[in-house]
Amino acid sequence: MSGAFCGAGSAIQFATKVAPNVYTTVAEAVTIKRSGGKREDSDVTNMQSPSAFREYIPTLLTAGEIQVDGNFVPADPGQDGVTTLFLSGDVVNWRLELPNAFGYFQGQGFVVEDRNIDVPVDKKVVTSFKVKITGPFDYHLFGS
Repeated sequence: MSGAFCGAGSAIQFATKVAPNVYTTVAEAVTIKRSGGKREDSDVTNMQSPSAFREYIPTLLTAGEIQVDGNFVPADPGQDGVTTLFLSGDVVNWRLELPNAFGYFQGQGFVVEDRNIDVPVDKKVVTSFKVKITGPFDYHLFGS
């Protein structure tokens, strides 16, 4: 039997800048997508490299970014907070909670680098933002 699950009930949250961290949920997120995580490498090919193959060593990690798309809710403290973080450039912790007590992803050092609102004449008003992850982004089980 598959261990897959539906994302409904997940939440994207940001922390206060000062300890202890108190997390605020951004209301009505529809899609939360992490991308861009990668490990860089350095070419160390030399005259003694075997069989004329290039050789690489691992170097730095890039944690990537998180793109959030959702319904625009003007009075939501979470959406207001995203705008405040975008304008201030403050670096804070973020957390992506999974549904049904599956745990959460948490990172230290995120900066909001993109903030948008789309107001069409014939559809719902939507918002989107992107946060750049500037440090580790790890998975945790609840209670751990």
